[in-house]
Amino acid sequence: MPGNKFNDYKHVDAVVIEAAARCDHEPSYSIIFERYEGYIRKLIVNQIRKNNMPLSLFSFEDLYQSIWIDMKDCVSKFRPR
Repeated sequence: MPGNKFNDYKHVDAVVIEAAARCDHEPSYSIIFERYEGYIRKLIVNQIRKNNMPLSLFSFEDLYQSIWIDMKDCVSKFRPR
């Protein structure tokens, strides 16, 4: 599609998500997190700015760790339709 800014967008394969949901393939979580890391970073920064808080108050590593734990919990609850 002309003008599409997302022509290089790559989805995470369903097989990877299903393996992560079964908790039988730890690297699957890394693939998922790596794919969405930029989006996660953008959400963190936007929320901090929205609440008029200085970015220097936050450790991205600590935030990533919290998000990683929540993401693993969310993915483990995934069930295909």
